[in-house]
Amino acid sequence: MSLTARILAIGALGFVLGDAIRDHFEKPTDRVTAAIDLFRSVCVPLAKGQREEADFDFDHLAILNADSGWMDPESNFSLKIGDRDCVIADSANHMNVGEQERFSTMVQRVIDIDFPLLRRDPDNDMPHWDEFAFWVQFPPDHPQRWGVMLMRVNPIQEGAQSDALSLTSLRVVLPYQQPSE
Repeated sequence: MSLTARILAIGALGFVLGDAIRDHFEKPTDRVTAAIDLFRSVCVPLAKGQREEADFDFDHLAILNADSGWMDPESNFSLKIGDRDCVIADSANHMNVGEQERFSTMVQRVIDIDFPLLRRDPDNDMPHWDEFAFWVQFPPDHPQRWGVMLMRVNPIQEGAQSDALSLTSLRVVLPYQQPSE
Protein backbone atom coordinates (compact mmCIF):
# COMPACT_ATOMS: atom_id res chain seq x y z
CA MET A 1 0.00 0.00 0.00
CA SER A 2 1.46 3.32 -1.03
CA LEU A 3 2.01 6.22 1.32
CA THR A 4 -0.76 8.22 -0.36
CA ALA A 5 -3.24 5.37 0.04
CA ARG A 6 -2.29 5.01 3.72
CA ILE A 7 -2.77 8.72 4.34
CA LEU A 8 -6.15 8.65 2.60
CA ALA A 9 -7.20 5.55 4.58
CA ILE A 10 -6.14 7.14 7.89
CA GLY A 11 -7.89 10.38 6.94
CA ALA A 12 -11.11 8.54 6.03
CA LEU A 13 -10.96 6.51 9.22
CA GLY A 14 -10.35 9.67 11.26
CA PHE A 15 -13.31 11.38 9.60
CA VAL A 16 -15.66 8.45 10.31
CA LEU A 17 -14.42 8.11 13.88
CA GLY A 18 -14.68 11.86 14.52
CA ASP A 19 -18.20 11.94 13.10
CA ALA A 20 -19.25 9.03 15.34
CA ILE A 21 -17.76 10.69 18.43
CA ARG A 22 -19.49 14.00 17.62
CA ASP A 23 -22.84 12.21 17.19
CA HIS A 24 -22.36 10.58 20.58
CA PHE A 25 -21.77 13.90 22.37
CA GLU A 26 -24.03 16.14 20.28
CA LYS A 27 -27.30 14.28 20.39
CA PRO A 28 -30.22 16.17 18.87
CA THR A 29 -32.27 18.09 21.42
CA ASP A 30 -35.49 16.43 22.49
CA ARG A 31 -37.64 19.52 22.84
CA VAL A 32 -40.27 17.86 25.01
CA THR A 33 -37.68 16.77 27.57
CA ALA A 34 -36.00 20.19 27.33
CA ALA A 35 -39.36 21.90 28.01
CA ILE A 36 -40.04 19.72 31.04
CA ASP A 37 -36.48 20.37 32.28
CA LEU A 38 -37.10 24.12 31.90
CA PHE A 39 -40.32 23.86 33.93
CA ARG A 40 -38.67 21.74 36.64
CA SER A 41 -35.64 24.05 36.84
CA VAL A 42 -37.55 27.33 37.09
CA CYS A 43 -41.25 26.89 37.87
CA VAL A 44 -41.06 24.00 40.35
CA PRO A 45 -38.67 25.83 42.73
CA LEU A 46 -40.87 28.93 42.53
CA ALA A 47 -43.92 26.87 43.42
CA LYS A 48 -42.07 25.48 46.42
CA GLY A 49 -41.13 28.97 47.63
CA GLN A 50 -37.50 28.60 46.59
CA ARG A 51 -37.23 31.57 44.24
CA GLU A 52 -33.61 32.27 45.19
CA GLU A 53 -32.67 28.60 44.98
CA ALA A 54 -33.87 28.01 41.41
CA ASP A 55 -30.96 26.16 39.84
CA PHE A 56 -31.14 27.68 36.39
CA ASP A 57 -28.81 29.72 34.22
CA PHE A 58 -30.89 32.31 32.37
CA ASP A 59 -27.90 33.41 30.27
CA HIS A 60 -28.62 30.94 27.45
CA LEU A 61 -32.22 32.13 27.06
CA ALA A 62 -33.19 34.76 24.53
CA ILE A 63 -35.00 37.75 26.03
CA LEU A 64 -38.28 38.29 24.19
CA ASN A 65 -39.24 41.58 25.84
CA ALA A 66 -40.06 42.91 29.28
CA ASP A 67 -43.63 41.56 29.14
CA SER A 68 -43.10 38.26 27.34
CA GLY A 69 -40.15 36.79 29.24
CA TRP A 70 -37.62 34.49 27.61
CA MET A 71 -37.31 31.95 24.81
CA ASP A 72 -35.50 28.68 25.47
CA PRO A 73 -33.50 27.68 22.36
CA GLU A 74 -33.44 23.98 23.30
CA SER A 75 -37.19 23.49 23.61
CA ASN A 76 -38.48 26.46 21.61
CA PHE A 77 -40.77 27.15 24.56
CA SER A 78 -41.29 30.58 26.03
CA LEU A 79 -40.89 31.14 29.76
CA LYS A 80 -42.66 33.86 31.70
CA ILE A 81 -42.47 34.48 35.42
CA GLY A 82 -45.10 36.66 37.07
CA ASP A 83 -45.89 37.63 40.64
CA ARG A 84 -48.26 34.70 41.02
CA ASP A 85 -47.34 32.35 38.19
CA CYS A 86 -44.65 30.74 36.11
CA VAL A 87 -45.57 29.47 32.65
CA ILE A 88 -43.93 27.73 29.74
CA ALA A 89 -45.66 27.59 26.34
CA ASP A 90 -45.03 26.37 22.82
CA SER A 91 -46.54 29.50 21.28
CA ALA A 92 -43.51 30.22 19.07
CA ASN A 93 -43.09 26.69 17.70
CA HIS A 94 -46.09 24.45 18.25
CA MET A 95 -45.62 20.81 19.16
CA ASN A 96 -46.83 18.11 16.82
CA VAL A 97 -49.34 15.50 18.02
CA GLY A 98 -46.66 13.01 19.09
CA GLU A 99 -44.82 15.69 21.08
CA GLN A 100 -48.10 16.80 22.68
CA GLU A 101 -48.82 13.25 23.86
CA ARG A 102 -45.32 12.82 25.30
CA PHE A 103 -45.54 16.22 26.96
CA SER A 104 -48.83 15.32 28.67
CA THR A 105 -47.39 12.04 29.93
CA MET A 106 -44.28 13.78 31.26
CA VAL A 107 -46.38 16.49 32.94
CA GLN A 108 -48.26 13.80 34.88
CA ARG A 109 -44.90 12.41 36.06
CA VAL A 110 -43.81 15.90 37.19
CA ILE A 111 -47.03 16.23 39.20
CA ASP A 112 -46.54 12.78 40.76
CA ILE A 113 -42.89 13.39 41.67
CA ASP A 114 -42.64 17.11 42.43
CA PHE A 115 -46.16 17.87 43.68
CA PRO A 116 -47.53 14.73 45.37
CA LEU A 117 -50.02 16.78 47.45
CA LEU A 118 -51.80 18.14 44.37
CA ARG A 119 -55.00 16.45 43.21
CA ARG A 120 -56.70 16.85 39.88
CA ASP A 121 -59.67 19.18 40.22
CA PRO A 122 -62.66 17.44 38.61
CA ASP A 123 -64.72 20.65 38.71
CA ASN A 124 -62.46 22.43 36.24
CA ASP A 125 -63.69 21.15 32.92
CA MET A 126 -63.04 23.06 29.72
CA PRO A 127 -64.92 21.19 26.99
CA HIS A 128 -63.64 23.41 24.15
CA TRP A 129 -60.02 22.74 25.02
CA ASP A 130 -58.28 19.71 23.58
CA GLU A 131 -56.69 19.17 26.96
CA PHE A 132 -57.22 20.91 30.25
CA ALA A 133 -56.06 19.66 33.64
CA PHE A 134 -55.75 21.57 36.89
CA TRP A 135 -54.03 19.87 39.80
CA VAL A 136 -54.69 21.84 43.00
CA GLN A 137 -54.20 21.98 46.71
CA PHE A 138 -56.98 23.42 48.90
CA PRO A 139 -60.63 24.06 48.01
CA PRO A 140 -61.69 26.85 45.59
CA ASP A 141 -62.37 29.54 48.22
CA HIS A 142 -59.22 28.88 50.25
CA PRO A 143 -56.77 31.85 50.17
CA GLN A 144 -53.78 29.52 49.79
CA ARG A 145 -55.24 27.53 46.87
CA TRP A 146 -52.61 26.93 44.24
CA GLY A 147 -51.85 24.44 41.54
CA VAL A 148 -50.46 23.43 38.19
CA MET A 149 -52.47 23.88 35.01
CA LEU A 150 -51.93 22.13 31.67
CA MET A 151 -53.83 23.65 28.75
CA ARG A 152 -53.91 22.84 25.06
CA VAL A 153 -56.06 24.07 22.24
CA ASN A 154 -55.80 23.05 18.59
CA PRO A 155 -58.23 25.46 16.95
CA ILE A 156 -57.87 23.94 13.50
CA GLN A 157 -60.47 21.44 14.67
CA GLU A 158 -64.19 22.06 14.34
CA GLY A 159 -65.63 24.29 17.06
CA ALA A 160 -62.33 26.01 17.77
CA GLN A 161 -62.44 29.08 19.99
CA SER A 162 -59.28 30.70 18.67
CA ASP A 163 -57.57 31.41 15.39
CA ALA A 164 -54.11 30.56 16.72
CA LEU A 165 -52.54 27.45 15.23
CA SER A 166 -52.07 25.66 18.52
CA LEU A 167 -51.03 26.40 22.03
CA THR A 168 -49.84 24.20 24.84
CA SER A 169 -48.96 25.76 28.15
CA LEU A 170 -47.98 24.51 31.56
CA ARG A 171 -48.46 26.96 34.41
CA VAL A 172 -47.86 27.07 38.13
CA VAL A 173 -50.52 29.28 39.71
CA LEU A 174 -49.44 30.51 43.13
CA PRO A 175 -51.86 31.41 45.92
CA TYR A 176 -53.16 34.95 46.48
CA GLN A 177 -52.05 34.72 50.07
CA GLN A 178 -48.64 33.19 50.63
CA PRO A 179 -48.39 31.08 53.80
CA SER A 180 -46.59 32.83 56.62
CA GLU A 181 -43.27 31.31 57.66
